[in-house]
Amino acid sequence: MRWTDSPAEDRARSVLDLLADGTVRTADTLASSLAVSVRTIYRYMNLLQAAGEPIKGEAGVGYMLMRRRVGEQS
Repeated sequence: MRWTDSPAEDRARSVLDLLADGTVRTADTLASSLAVSVRTIYRYMNLLQAAGEPIKGEAGVGYMLMRRRVGEQS
């Protein structure tokens, strides 16, 4: 999946900034940080994972951004 630079995708990418340090964060924490609903965070996670971002986790547990290996692209 390629990014199309839609406003929704721009907002979804802001999640990557919050996950950049590798810390596990819940959807509730992410939602509070971005002033969106938890359901919106779930949609963002689905979008980011479909785009190839190395996000691990699941609803109700938490999410983290895995480090990319050298040369790996999304």
